[in-house]
Amino acid sequence: MFPVAFLSGALLPAIVTYVQSRMSSRMNSAGLTILFNTIGAALGPLLAGFVLLPQFGFQTSVTPFRSRLRRAGSVNQPQIKLVAGPRFRNRNVFA
Repeated sequence: MFPVAFLSGALLPAIVTYVQSRMSSRMNSAGLTILFNTIGAALGPLLAGFVLLPQFGFQTSVTPFRSRLRRAGSVNQPQIKLVAGPRFRNRNVFA
C-alpha cells in the first residue's frame, strides 16, 4: 500500500506545478487545482454510492476498475518475511 499512497500524495503537487506553468497567476492556479481536487474527492463517493451502486450493483461497478486497482496495489511491494534473530528465539518479546 505504501507505493500507492506515496504516488497518490506526490501526484497533487505535480499537477499543481503543471497548472502553475500554464497559468499566469501562481496563487490562483494552486487554489483552483486544490478546489477541483476537493470537488472531485467529494463528488466521487457520492456518485459511487448513490448512482453507480444502486443502478449497476457492486460487481458491475467495481469490475472496470479492478485491474487498475490490482496493478496499483502491486507496484513494487516487497515481500516481508518476519524472522526472529537468535536473541529473540525462546523469549517473550512483548513481556
